[in-house]
Amino acid sequence: MKYSVVIVGLGAIGSYLAGELAARGHSVLGIEQYAPVHDRGGYSGESRLFRMAYHEGAEYVPLLKYSRNYFIDLDTRHPAKLFHQTGALTIGHPDGVGLIGVQDSINNFHIDFEAYDAEELRRRYPQHADITDEIGILDKQGGVLYSDAIVHQMQQEAKAAGAELHTHEEVVGFEETARGVKVRTVRDTYKADHLIVCTGVWSKTLMPELGPYVSIVPISLGWYITNGVTDYAPSSFPGFIRESNGSHLYGFPCLDGMTVKVGNVGNRSEVPTPRELPPRASGPALREPAQLVTRYLKGVTDGPARHSMHMDLFSQDHRPIIDRLSGRIIVATAFSGHGFKLTPALGRAIADLVEDQEPAFSLQNFNLSRFFEPSV
Repeated sequence: MKYSVVIVGLGAIGSYLAGELAARGHSVLGIEQYAPVHDRGGYSGESRLFRMAYHEGAEYVPLLKYSRNYFIDLDTRHPAKLFHQTGALTIGHPDGVGLIGVQDSINNFHIDFEAYDAEELRRRYPQHADITDEIGILDKQGGVLYSDAIVHQMQQEAKAAGAELHTHEEVVGFEETARGVKVRTVRDTYKADHLIVCTGVWSKTLMPELGPYVSIVPISLGWYITNGVTDYAPSSFPGFIRESNGSHLYGFPCLDGMTVKVGNVGNRSEVPTPRELPPRASGPALREPAQLVTRYLKGVTDGPARHSMHMDLFSQDHRPIIDRLSGRIIVATAFSGHGFKLTPALGRAIADLVEDQEPAFSLQNFNLSRFFEPSV
């Protein structure tokens, strides 16, 4: 059988595309080397922050608006909660890069927000400790996405739309032919009219030409037990990003009745290949985040009850890479921390690209030509 589209990698973007393209009438094969939902994807770790007031650039806000509507709609179709609209709180110094970017997004797109000076911030969110001259901005349209559950739901809807999904099947190579593309796996060879490669941190292995321009970045997450007195419930404690004294923390409300999840943007040393990601953090990589958590959050244990290691692929300029690698092969990778929250908008635009339509959202800033000229 020859498929219309083969998708390699069933993380967030691959799972979304399988459903989107199948719903558009394409015969779709999605291939994933691991289980349908696993702990090695850019989406893994249970939850992700969603922010409309986006400090990384106001240019992303139109994509975020579309994606937010998709997540709200998906949430209504699913029996369990997929999107907690808690708001998203940014804490930092008024002249800090993060808060300036947040305010720029708010000013350009009239995003609903609340602002707090240091005194108001301490009163409104007493869970945050060591507030001196920082201020806070609450993005009232932000919240928490249950990332693992959302990927699972995307896959279920893709199959319902007619997509064929293969798991535990590793892709070992692909090539464009005179009549389409061939994709070789450990099991078989598949033919298609189009190929989309969205393999995240494995992109360097399948597409070595990307190697000089991307980095595999480890991400350590910790779950800290709350004391049961401090209120970390989603109704009282929104997901947050905090930049204080050169440290950068981000965290989530208590979603399991016991712990809060916190990560930090600190010393993230690149790992050469995905298989070299350490299974656990140790030494300073474990100790330093715990010290920051106990400094900046009240009523949590001084070390994580559990923690896990994850990874994401970052481009040199921290923008996604979405482009035609050749005439029938599209690469969508190196989402650089942007990927999950932007998945619906970027997925729709990539599906348009497959159909040779003008993408619903411009992909111009994400093309390969900023690094090298692809062989289109």
